[in-house]
Amino acid sequence: MKWKSMYLLFLFCFSSNVIQGDITVTIVDYVTTFPCDGAISIEIDGEVEDYTLSWSNGETTPNLTGLCAGSYTLTATNIYGCEIIETIEIIECAAVINADITHLCAGMSTTATIKVKKPYVGDFSYTWDNGATTKHLTNITTPGMYCVTVTDLEHGCSFYECFEVLELTDTNSSLYLSTCLPKGPPIVVNEVVTDPPTGGYSNNCVPWSYLELLITGNENCEEHIDIRRFIIDDNNGDFSKPQQLSNGNISTGHIRFKNISRWAALPVGSMIVIYNPAYNGQMNLTSDPSDSNGDGVYILPVNDSGLEGNALKPSLSNSSYSGSYTTSAKWQYLHLATQQDAIQIRYPSGEYCHGIGYGSATEMTGGPDNLRLETTVDESHVLLLRGEDPQSSVSYAPVPYTNMILCDEIPTPGRPNGYYNIQFINNLCDLVSFKTAESIGSDIPNGLHIENLFPNPFNNHLQMEYSISEASEIQIYLFDMLGRVVYQKNITPNKGKNKLQIQLDENHSNGVYQLQMQSKVGNYHQSLLHIAK
Repeated sequence: MKWKSMYLLFLFCFSSNVIQGDITVTIVDYVTTFPCDGAISIEIDGEVEDYTLSWSNGETTPNLTGLCAGSYTLTATNIYGCEIIETIEIIECAAVINADITHLCAGMSTTATIKVKKPYVGDFSYTWDNGATTKHLTNITTPGMYCVTVTDLEHGCSFYECFEVLELTDTNSSLYLSTCLPKGPPIVVNEVVTDPPTGGYSNNCVPWSYLELLITGNENCEEHIDIRRFIIDDNNGDFSKPQQLSNGNISTGHIRFKNISRWAALPVGSMIVIYNPAYNGQMNLTSDPSDSNGDGVYILPVNDSGLEGNALKPSLSNSSYSGSYTTSAKWQYLHLATQQDAIQIRYPSGEYCHGIGYGSATEMTGGPDNLRLETTVDESHVLLLRGEDPQSSVSYAPVPYTNMILCDEIPTPGRPNGYYNIQFINNLCDLVSFKTAESIGSDIPNGLHIENLFPNPFNNHLQMEYSISEASEIQIYLFDMLGRVVYQKNITPNKGKNKLQIQLDENHSNGVYQLQMQSKVGNYHQSLLHIAK
């Protein structure tokens, strides 16, 4: 679209014995469209040959084409040596038009949206090929190309752009993760081992008692989450059938995270393990309340100084979370009963965040999330994870296994508790990683960096070449399809480039395995296809 401007340039110049005057030059400048197709032409009242033209870009012709946005200065000199100088500004009317696109997600009831961004400051109109005249195109139900004409109402120029809406099916892609996973609670209950039954387990299991929380992020995909004053409680009545409220294992009181800097910015994908110190002689957990080893796991007893307790509320007669936190946190405020109870997280305001109930359907519900597990007296290990079909979940909130793992299996505090739980946690870390790899040298990147991992698919032997920015312990785990650890090793390599070989025995089935490496300078995960001979 052309935009004309008229400049009347008067030359009134005296030589020694000749007067030259009233010479009019008209300059027409065009608004350029992306990338560079602007033009300038001049019209002279008289013979052009009577003037010498000199442009700031080196041209000497009356007409210029292929111009980018910018300033162009013309010097016109007549035969008597009189000059006039004028600068013409070429405006860039159309920059690249961008948009934020929410794609369609296969198997889910979703609609897509195209939110167009202004190319620059100004007033614009929008006309879509389907007839819509709104800036944003919403409620899109069919994948395909959607095109819009954007018109600069001030300068009169228009430009045309098309955007593609996809139907996403690859559940491991970053586009699927950022588009198809609605944002849920910033912290979820990932695993619970309930208190042992009175008199011990009937199958003589070693007693464990802890809860594991997972930082899952927020709708802004921030790298760190503030969990100060988040509340942890057992069943407060929200998980009991009304006729069974008195039997709902409601322990008076609750605990919460203190308002201290330790909890102000936890990395997404990190875990918090809070354990009952009465049983740590059997569990043998090493306290690490500030994640001093950098593995993304915070391990602390319930009476740690980073937690505080409210001894009075909620109770069987009062479900409020108001009141003073005058005591240290105590496990008795939770008392996760073996046969039926609940565990839940609440926002600092007391609003429900995430949780799960367990017990008979005649006595217990799944609470606001409708997550409930059937339990018997000898089952104490509750596992939560995302479920076999990620598309079936409506939020970040994990869903439980159909059956709980019996207490005679090995608990996994501070580690993923199954194959799909591994995928869920790894996907969180794909969206926002623990560490940012920045170069600190010509050949050693900052953090933990895998340079070569082969073969993939593999049989029972893997080779790895990696670099690490400092001598630091690396914890290595390889999980099979059932979430079982088939290989585990701790190593402390030298700073720089290193090699590692992983050798499995012959007794492992085919399937997609998950490799995890954790260190204080960075973390790494990779899916690998195992093919048995």
